[in-house]
Amino acid sequence: MIPYSRAFAFTMFVSGMLFSLGAEATPSPVPVQLHKAKVAGRTTEVLAGTNGKTLYYFTHDTRGVATCSGSCASLWPPLLSRAQVARHVTGIPGVFSSVKGPNGLQVDYNGHPLYYYAPDTRAGEALGNGLFGGTWWAATPKLAYYANNETVPPAHSSW
Repeated sequence: MIPYSRAFAFTMFVSGMLFSLGAEATPSPVPVQLHKAKVAGRTTEVLAGTNGKTLYYFTHDTRGVATCSGSCASLWPPLLSRAQVARHVTGIPGVFSSVKGPNGLQVDYNGHPLYYYAPDTRAGEALGNGLFGGTWWAATPKLAYYANNETVPPAHSSW
């Protein structure tokens, strides 16, 4: 009877291991959409949260590393997720991910952690664009990808 129990236990262990190797968690939907906003005096398509508010990136961040936390994050609240997000959103050409940082699990786009600007109170506003010496910019679908070996963010380009 003991050999049967060991064989059964071994079979269950191997089956469990194989199942766990093949089973991946389903990623959460990305809480981002495209929205029109008034940026630098003209209407532009930007990345926005599900509330329609413009999302921004910070040029002091490095690839997948958010540096805005504490009082900074009070003015620039991070876009957070509860779990890893899907890599793609229909109609948006870049790549999304979730990175663990000082604010929690933060959504990034093409390697840039994403934030809101607290004074933007309505969908379509982009009051934070170009602020603080040009270190905060509205994120657009054309935001350059942050290459793996870069330590300096890609130069900001106009829309």
